[in-house]
Amino acid sequence: MLLQDNPWDDTKHDVSYQETLQLFVRSAECYWHQNMLDEALSLIRTTFQHARDSCDMASSFILQSRVYAVRGDSFGAFQALKDCLSLLGSPIPPTSWEDCDAEFQKVHSRLQDVDTQELLARQPSKDDRVLFTLGPVFVELLSAAFWSNSLLFYQATLKLVNIHLERGTISQVALAYVHLGSIAGGRFAMLDFAADMGAKAKRLFEMYPDDVYTLGRGQTLHPLFLGHLEAPAGLSALYPCNPVGTPMGSLYNTAFVTGNGRQKFFDNSMQSTVAHLDSLPSCCATIPTHLRLG
Repeated sequence: MLLQDNPWDDTKHDVSYQETLQLFVRSAECYWHQNMLDEALSLIRTTFQHARDSCDMASSFILQSRVYAVRGDSFGAFQALKDCLSLLGSPIPPTSWEDCDAEFQKVHSRLQDVDTQELLARQPSKDDRVLFTLGPVFVELLSAAFWSNSLLFYQATLKLVNIHLERGTISQVALAYVHLGSIAGGRFAMLDFAADMGAKAKRLFEMYPDDVYTLGRGQTLHPLFLGHLEAPAGLSALYPCNPVGTPMGSLYNTAFVTGNGRQKFFDNSMQSTVAHLDSLPSCCATIPTHLRLG
């Protein structure tokens, strides 16, 4: 590489620590994209040796997690992100479903008591590098845990919502509210609260349109998990056009996305929707066979 002998020392001639850090991180990312995993890890380890603080290490921890994930090492992938969060002052300790359920009830009570407008208006200091680094790391952890570690997914969702309540609004908390709403609807059958969390998430999407990564993920997940809770299904929506555009289509989408470990969260939500459909007038017996339940 066309670098100085010690490219990490800002006191040397023609050296920029930040430029060197970004060069190593981006190069490691390129290696990862090309499946050159050993080379990527080598550059990642170099950044760990020279990074000045935990915020500067965060991108490398995220890449390290992705490398381990590609290799099939789920434990290593999760541990890399947990190590990063610990260094950033937000550790992820061992937990249980019972502990998370108790924490959910606390979060639910706090959100019921706080004014939404006031909550979303809480802007953190622009100098709070740790907070602005925590957001992307939590999003990465949620994305990884979604597929293979339901309990960690639950715990991380609650942690990110608590960070919002305690430290102020960052763009990534929008995804936390999507996930919190899906948990509320599926695990606790709190459908009104779930819809409220979805509305809060959409407000946050509007507030941060430049965060295209969060916006893209959020606007994909919100319709799948919470869209069917926002309004009652009208009779006209029950007739066939495209199954994906019907209430049953929403159920199919939810079942598809939640098939790997997520079903426990959404069974109650789907049952509530089924009960709503069953309560409709008998004229709905004209629904085509392929859209009926049972």
